[in-house]
Amino acid sequence: MLIAIPSKARATRQITLRGLPSSIREKVWLVVDSSEYESYKSVHPQILKMPASYKGIGMARQFAVDWALSQENPKLLMLDDDLTFAIRRTDDPTKFATPTDADIVRVFEDVKKKLDDYAHVSIAPREGGNRRIEPYVPNTGALRALAFRVDKLCDYGVLFTDMEVMEDFYVQLSLLLHGEPHQSINWMVQNQGGSNSEGGCSTYRTMEVQAKAAEALQRSFQISSA
Repeated sequence: MLIAIPSKARATRQITLRGLPSSIREKVWLVVDSSEYESYKSVHPQILKMPASYKGIGMARQFAVDWALSQENPKLLMLDDDLTFAIRRTDDPTKFATPTDADIVRVFEDVKKKLDDYAHVSIAPREGGNRRIEPYVPNTGALRALAFRVDKLCDYGVLFTDMEVMEDFYVQLSLLLHGEPHQSINWMVQNQGGSNSEGGCSTYRTMEVQAKAAEALQRSFQISSA
């Protein structure tokens, strides 16, 4: 399984990358704008530099998908660059604890295994994690830690570039409409410090951009009453 972390304007704040065990970190590729390549290349040895014309998270995700297709590896996990992980406690599964390196390795292996049977897999967000405590949850909202069978995306012609933002929801809904169920790993969860923090999508994702994307998403999946 290939692992990619799209990152923008956060060369010195690689929270996800630095929190990963070394055995996983050495497999990670950062996906960055060509204009930021110089600032990132001293941070991590494996960098995927996008063409200068590529801008935004949708293009970054699609660039990672196309790269995975070129590597003839159908399994791709994409992580936001500001994630932390937590494991569900056994004494009280509505609460979480700090995972060990072995726990994080285990969840990555679980993602890889689940992609044998599912076209899209995610690691659940911590938000709402106290309400659903089963180890796996089907067909629920996925964000920030997203894994795909890129060959399936190619077969269905599903592209992240069809949306400027909210591209993750667009792709998930598209796969569901193609009859591909989703599986969320819920025994481990991921979290971020805060949406729209400095860098990343906050450099271009305004309220207007977000609103237009939401309206486009609604139009794309609107069910006719006729």
